Amino acid sequence: MTGRNAFGMPLGEVVEHSQACADCDADSRLSEVSPGVYRLTTLHDPTCPWFAAYRRGLNR
Repeated sequence: MTGRNAFGMPLGEVVEHSQACADCDADSRLSEVSPGVYRLTTLHDPTCPWFAAYRRGLNR
């Protein structure tokens, strides 16, 4: 990963220091979707209470 965020931090360092989810052991994945544009995806555990509440909110 060679890019930098808006504050000049290397993107690999940003992802390494980010906490994916306080409620589960989620993983984060950073992908470059086009040159200079990155997407950070959080993959929650199936039993994550935060993600379950989020999904319930979507189904209203």
